[in-house]
Amino acid sequence: KARLEEEERLRLEAEEKARLEEEERLRLEAEEKARLEEEERLRKEAEEKARLEEEAVVSTQSTGEEEEEIFERDLEKSGHGGRQGHFGLMVEDCPRPTREPRPDYLKRESVAKPSIRVRPVHQGQTEGKVIVDFWIYGNGPLDEAAVSIVKLGRNRTEEESRFVFKLATEETDGGRYSHIMKGRAAMDDLACEDMSRYLVKYGDYASRHFSVLIVDCMEPRPTREPRPTREPRPTREPRPTREPRPTREPRPVEKRDPGPKFWY
Repeated sequence: KARLEEEERLRLEAEEKARLEEEERLRLEAEEKARLEEEERLRKEAEEKARLEEEAVVSTQSTGEEEEEIFERDLEKSGHGGRQGHFGLMVEDCPRPTREPRPDYLKRESVAKPSIRVRPVHQGQTEGKVIVDFWIYGNGPLDEAAVSIVKLGRNRTEEESRFVFKLATEETDGGRYSHIMKGRAAMDDLACEDMSRYLVKYGDYASRHFSVLIVDCMEPRPTREPRPTREPRPTREPRPTREPRPTREPRPVEKRDPGPKFWY
């Protein structure tokens, strides 16, 4: 028995030694493979870097040659040294030069169009009076002579209106618009012919429309017929109550045969 145990111990030690040697061999092979891959990667990077440097040198040479050709061609065409152009020079510790004001003949008018705001609907009664307030916003001085109110007829044709208006202009301290013109228009002795759409205009630059409604001249809306009342739904009869189920008698408990008994 001691001899068999010693043989078993020696056999296990031999297997453990063989396993460790195999693991060491695999580790060395993996390290060698990683070293070869790193060398290959470094070699490829060096080749790529050399190729890029060579291309940069070639492109620099070609760019210089192209610039010389362009300079000579422009010199032959224009008769002076190269292309026309300008550049700025900033000197530290020196104030910037102040720009001279632009003369009046070079000043451009504001390209922003005025904006008109007015309430879209105004109501009145026959032989009554309607008042319309409107505002005109601009980024420059506004001309009161350019304001008009016209009546829109069929096919949007402009007709003369009976509105009389007053205007007042003021400058703002700042914001989106520099000038605001407030207007108030009035029309007396209203008639059914005055119920129409009107247009507040500022020259040919801006316009805004509004409507005047005469309550006495408006056709009454047709009254909607009342909906027919639905017949009440019939009430359901109550469901019959079910009879309670009879209770089951408990099943008799049968004693199971445990089988033959063994005696030891």
